Amino acid sequence: MQNQTAIIDKKPLRDEVHARLRERIIAGSFPPGGRLQDVRVAAELGVSRTPVREALVRLVKEGLVESDPNRGFFVAPLSRTEVLEIYPIIWTLECMAVEASAPPTLPQIQALRQINAEMASVVADPLRRLELDMRWHHALVELSGNQRLLDLLAGLKQLVRRYETVYMQDQSLVCQSTSDHTAIVEALEQKNTKLAVQLLKENWRRGMDWIVKRLDESAPPRTD
Repeated sequence: MQNQTAIIDKKPLRDEVHARLRERIIAGSFPPGGRLQDVRVAAELGVSRTPVREALVRLVKEGLVESDPNRGFFVAPLSRTEVLEIYPIIWTLECMAVEASAPPTLPQIQALRQINAEMASVVADPLRRLELDMRWHHALVELSGNQRLLDLLAGLKQLVRRYETVYMQDQSLVCQSTSDHTAIVEALEQKNTKLAVQLLKENWRRGMDWIVKRLDESAPPRTD
C-alpha cells in the first residue's frame, strides 16, 4: 500500500514537488550521485511525471541536480571545489552585514541567545539543528537591513545546506558552533564589532575546513 503521508495534495503542485524533492536531497534521502527517475519519484509522491520533471529542471538551475541528455537526472555530488568557493563568499557577506549593522538592542541579543540555546538542546536531529543554525545566522545578518545582501546569502546557503546537514550530525561540532555563537553575541553586546566579525569568520572557516577534510577522507583513492 502506498504511504499516504508521502502524497502531496497542496497547490501549486509544481512548487510542492520542488520543495519536497529539495528537502529530500538536502536530508540525504537521495544520496549524492544517485539517479532520480521521474517515473519512480512521481509514484512515490502520488503525482504525474510533469511536475516532477519541472521540479528536477528547477533543481538543476539551483545546482542540486545534474542532468545528462542520455542518462537523465542525478543528484549533484558533494564537491570539495564547491565548498572552497562558496563558504568564503558566505562568511565575507555575513561579516559585511555585521560591520554595517547598528549595535543590537537587548531584545535582539535575547533573540539570538534563545535560538542558540534551542540549537544546543536539540539531540539526534541534524535537520532541526540546521534549521536553528540557519535561523541564528539570519537573525544576526538581518540587523544590517540590507535586503540585497540577505537575498544573496539566502541563495548561497541553499547550496551549502547538504554539507551543513552532514556537519550537524556530529554533536561535538554542534557544541563548538553554539559556543562560537555565544562568543559572537557577547562581543556584540560589548559593542566590539571587530571581534564579532573575527569570530564569525572563524565559525564559518572551521566548518568549511571540517567538511573539506571529511570529503577528502571519503574520496576514492587515486590510481595514477
